[in-house]
Amino acid sequence: MRNYAIAGTLLVVMVGVQHFGLERTAEKKLEDRYARIPNVKASTVLPSYIASLFLGSMRAIVVDALWIELRKMREEEHRYFETREIMEFIAVLQPRNPEVWVQQAQDAAWNIANPERDRQKKWEWIKTGFRALDSGIKHLPDNPYLKFEVARTLLQKPTIMDGYYDGWFLDQVEADLEFQALLQGTPAPKERLSAFLLAIPYLQQAA
Repeated sequence: MRNYAIAGTLLVVMVGVQHFGLERTAEKKLEDRYARIPNVKASTVLPSYIASLFLGSMRAIVVDALWIELRKMREEEHRYFETREIMEFIAVLQPRNPEVWVQQAQDAAWNIANPERDRQKKWEWIKTGFRALDSGIKHLPDNPYLKFEVARTLLQKPTIMDGYYDGWFLDQVEADLEFQALLQGTPAPKERLSAFLLAIPYLQQAA
Protein backbone atom coordinates (compact mmCIF):
# COMPACT_ATOMS: atom_id res chain seq x y z
CA MET A 1 0.00 0.00 0.00
CA ARG A 2 2.86 2.31 0.82
CA ASN A 3 4.30 1.92 -2.69
CA TYR A 4 0.94 2.76 -4.24
CA ALA A 5 0.72 5.86 -2.07
CA ILE A 6 4.18 7.02 -3.14
CA ALA A 7 3.40 6.36 -6.81
CA GLY A 8 0.12 8.23 -6.49
CA THR A 9 1.83 11.20 -4.87
CA LEU A 10 4.48 11.33 -7.61
CA LEU A 11 1.82 11.20 -10.29
CA VAL A 12 -0.09 14.09 -8.71
CA VAL A 13 3.11 16.14 -8.46
CA MET A 14 4.01 15.48 -12.13
CA VAL A 15 0.53 16.43 -13.32
CA GLY A 16 0.65 19.57 -11.20
CA VAL A 17 4.03 20.65 -12.56
CA GLN A 18 2.88 19.95 -16.12
CA HIS A 19 -0.44 21.78 -15.81
CA PHE A 20 0.55 24.79 -13.72
CA GLY A 21 4.08 25.18 -15.00
CA LEU A 22 5.00 23.78 -18.42
CA GLU A 23 1.51 23.99 -19.92
CA ARG A 24 1.37 27.76 -19.36
CA THR A 25 4.70 28.80 -20.84
CA ALA A 26 4.61 31.03 -23.93
CA GLU A 27 6.60 28.50 -25.96
CA LYS A 28 4.20 25.68 -25.09
CA LYS A 29 1.21 27.77 -26.12
CA LEU A 30 2.82 28.44 -29.51
CA GLU A 31 3.60 24.77 -30.07
CA ASP A 32 0.10 23.72 -29.05
CA ARG A 33 -1.23 25.02 -32.37
CA TYR A 34 0.30 21.91 -33.95
CA ALA A 35 -1.87 19.72 -31.74
CA ARG A 36 -5.10 21.09 -33.16
CA ILE A 37 -6.36 19.70 -36.46
CA PRO A 38 -7.97 22.95 -37.73
CA ASN A 39 -4.60 24.72 -37.52
CA VAL A 40 -2.60 22.08 -39.39
CA LYS A 41 -2.25 23.91 -42.72
CA ALA A 42 0.56 22.12 -44.53
CA SER A 43 2.53 18.91 -44.66
CA THR A 44 5.51 20.64 -43.04
CA VAL A 45 3.74 20.65 -39.67
CA LEU A 46 2.34 17.12 -39.82
CA PRO A 47 5.37 15.53 -38.09
CA SER A 48 4.89 17.95 -35.19
CA TYR A 49 1.20 17.13 -35.08
CA ILE A 50 1.87 13.39 -35.02
CA ALA A 51 4.46 13.87 -32.27
CA SER A 52 1.89 15.83 -30.28
CA LEU A 53 -0.56 12.95 -30.52
CA PHE A 54 1.96 10.48 -29.11
CA LEU A 55 3.64 12.67 -26.49
CA GLY A 56 0.74 14.91 -25.57
CA SER A 57 1.35 17.33 -22.74
CA MET A 58 4.59 15.54 -21.79
CA ARG A 59 6.27 16.88 -24.93
CA ALA A 60 7.95 19.74 -23.05
CA ILE A 61 9.61 17.32 -20.60
CA VAL A 62 10.85 15.14 -23.47
CA VAL A 63 12.28 18.17 -25.27
CA ASP A 64 14.08 19.39 -22.15
CA ALA A 65 15.67 15.96 -21.68
CA LEU A 66 16.81 15.93 -25.33
CA TRP A 67 18.38 19.40 -25.02
CA ILE A 68 20.31 18.28 -21.93
CA GLU A 69 21.59 15.17 -23.72
CA LEU A 70 22.42 17.24 -26.80
CA ARG A 71 24.56 19.69 -24.84
CA LYS A 72 26.52 16.84 -23.26
CA MET A 73 27.14 15.15 -26.62
CA ARG A 74 28.23 18.38 -28.30
CA GLU A 75 30.32 20.08 -25.62
CA GLU A 76 31.77 17.14 -23.72
CA GLU A 77 31.91 14.30 -26.23
CA HIS A 78 31.95 16.06 -29.64
CA ARG A 79 29.66 13.42 -31.16
CA TYR A 80 28.35 15.71 -33.92
CA PHE A 81 26.87 13.05 -36.20
CA GLU A 82 24.68 11.83 -33.37
CA THR A 83 23.74 15.34 -32.29
CA ARG A 84 22.24 15.87 -35.74
CA GLU A 85 19.89 12.94 -35.20
CA ILE A 86 18.72 14.39 -31.90
CA MET A 87 18.36 17.86 -33.43
CA GLU A 88 16.18 16.50 -36.22
CA PHE A 89 13.90 14.89 -33.65
CA ILE A 90 13.76 18.10 -31.60
CA ALA A 91 12.86 19.98 -34.80
CA VAL A 92 9.82 17.75 -35.15
CA LEU A 93 8.76 18.53 -31.59
CA GLN A 94 9.81 22.18 -31.46
CA PRO A 95 9.77 23.62 -34.99
CA ARG A 96 9.14 27.18 -33.80
CA ASN A 97 12.34 27.34 -31.79
CA PRO A 98 14.93 29.07 -34.03
CA GLU A 99 17.82 27.62 -32.03
CA VAL A 100 16.80 24.16 -33.27
CA TRP A 101 17.58 25.12 -36.86
CA VAL A 102 20.70 27.14 -36.03
CA GLN A 103 22.22 24.27 -34.07
CA GLN A 104 21.52 21.87 -36.93
CA ALA A 105 23.18 24.26 -39.36
CA GLN A 106 26.25 24.77 -37.18
CA ASP A 107 26.80 21.07 -36.68
CA ALA A 108 26.51 20.31 -40.38
CA ALA A 109 28.25 23.32 -41.96
CA TRP A 110 30.99 23.72 -39.36
CA ASN A 111 31.52 20.86 -36.89
CA ILE A 112 31.11 18.05 -39.44
CA ALA A 113 32.18 19.81 -42.65
CA ASN A 114 35.39 21.45 -41.40
CA PRO A 115 37.39 18.28 -40.60
CA GLU A 116 36.05 16.41 -43.65
CA ARG A 117 38.88 15.81 -46.15
CA ASP A 118 36.71 14.66 -49.03
CA ARG A 119 35.76 17.97 -50.61
CA GLN A 120 32.57 16.68 -52.20
CA LYS A 121 31.36 15.39 -48.85
CA LYS A 122 32.47 18.62 -47.20
CA TRP A 123 30.37 20.66 -49.64
CA GLU A 124 27.35 18.42 -49.13
CA TRP A 125 27.56 18.95 -45.36
CA ILE A 126 27.83 22.70 -45.86
CA LYS A 127 24.71 22.63 -48.04
CA THR A 128 22.95 20.54 -45.41
CA GLY A 129 23.61 23.34 -42.94
CA PHE A 130 22.09 25.93 -45.24
CA ARG A 131 19.09 23.69 -45.90
CA ALA A 132 18.49 23.54 -42.14
CA LEU A 133 18.44 27.33 -41.94
CA ASP A 134 16.15 27.51 -44.96
CA SER A 135 13.74 25.06 -43.28
CA GLY A 136 13.81 27.21 -40.16
CA ILE A 137 13.00 30.33 -42.16
CA LYS A 138 10.04 28.56 -43.75
CA HIS A 139 8.71 27.79 -40.25
CA LEU A 140 9.59 31.25 -38.91
CA PRO A 141 9.59 33.65 -41.87
CA ASP A 142 9.75 36.77 -39.69
CA ASN A 143 12.62 35.64 -37.47
CA PRO A 144 15.71 37.86 -37.98
CA TYR A 145 18.06 35.46 -36.15
CA LEU A 146 17.77 32.77 -38.82
CA LYS A 147 18.31 35.22 -41.68
CA PHE A 148 21.33 36.68 -39.91
CA GLU A 149 22.78 33.18 -39.50
CA VAL A 150 22.50 32.58 -43.25
CA ALA A 151 24.37 35.83 -43.94
CA ARG A 152 26.94 35.23 -41.21
CA THR A 153 27.77 31.77 -42.54
CA LEU A 154 28.08 33.03 -46.11
CA LEU A 155 30.45 35.79 -44.99
CA GLN A 156 32.46 33.86 -42.43
CA LYS A 157 33.02 30.54 -44.22
CA PRO A 158 35.27 32.02 -46.93
CA THR A 159 37.26 34.12 -44.44
CA ILE A 160 37.94 31.46 -41.83
CA MET A 161 41.53 31.05 -43.08
CA ASP A 162 43.87 33.62 -41.54
CA GLY A 163 44.84 36.25 -44.09
CA TYR A 164 43.35 34.38 -47.06
CA TYR A 165 40.02 33.81 -48.72
CA ASP A 166 38.87 30.22 -49.09
CA GLY A 167 38.72 30.20 -52.89
CA TRP A 168 37.37 26.65 -52.98
CA PHE A 169 34.30 27.60 -50.95
CA LEU A 170 33.66 30.71 -53.06
CA ASP A 171 33.97 28.68 -56.26
CA GLN A 172 31.55 26.04 -54.97
CA VAL A 173 28.96 28.66 -54.08
CA GLU A 174 28.95 30.10 -57.59
CA ALA A 175 29.18 26.77 -59.42
CA ASP A 176 26.35 24.95 -57.61
CA LEU A 177 23.04 25.89 -59.22
CA GLU A 178 21.07 23.99 -56.58
CA PHE A 179 22.73 26.07 -53.88
CA GLN A 180 22.12 29.27 -55.83
CA ALA A 181 18.43 28.40 -56.19
CA LEU A 182 18.16 27.64 -52.47
CA LEU A 183 19.70 30.93 -51.39
CA GLN A 184 18.03 33.05 -54.06
CA GLY A 185 14.66 31.48 -53.36
CA THR A 186 13.94 30.65 -56.99
CA PRO A 187 13.91 27.32 -58.88
CA ALA A 188 15.95 28.75 -61.75
CA PRO A 189 18.35 31.57 -60.74
CA LYS A 190 19.06 34.02 -63.55
CA GLU A 191 22.64 34.65 -62.44
CA ARG A 192 25.31 33.08 -60.28
CA LEU A 193 26.02 35.29 -57.29
CA SER A 194 29.03 35.25 -55.01
CA ALA A 195 28.67 34.29 -51.35
CA PHE A 196 29.01 37.97 -50.44
CA LEU A 197 26.21 39.08 -52.78
CA LEU A 198 23.97 36.24 -51.61
CA ALA A 199 24.45 37.43 -48.04
CA ILE A 200 23.24 41.00 -48.67
CA PRO A 201 19.45 40.40 -48.87
CA TYR A 202 19.58 38.19 -45.78
CA LEU A 203 21.37 40.93 -43.87
CA GLN A 204 18.83 43.48 -45.08
CA GLN A 205 15.91 41.28 -44.02
CA ALA A 206 17.52 40.59 -40.66
CA ALA A 207 17.96 44.31 -40.06
